[in-house]
Amino acid sequence: MGPEQHEPADHAAMISRIRNARFRTTRLRPGYDDREVDTFLDRLVAALSDPGSLDPLLVREARFPLTRWRPGYEPAEVEALLDEVERYAEGHR
Repeated sequence: MGPEQHEPADHAAMISRIRNARFRTTRLRPGYDDREVDTFLDRLVAALSDPGSLDPLLVREARFPLTRWRPGYEPAEVEALLDEVERYAEGHR
């Protein structure tokens, strides 16, 4: 079987991975603004709805404001997911 035959399953798995992502929240230290991250993840899912249209540069250049006085998402966990999505996008252009 060629890679094209596996792509739909890979594609669905990546969309599911993004939709089901859960991150620990920070307390008493900066974290990524959860609303900004969630909005960006929704944009990624929308871009993935058209296979091949997700630009890895969009993922690579994503920046999120840090929370200061309220909980936020653990930055390392968000970055790990974005790295995974970027690698996926690079391999499915």
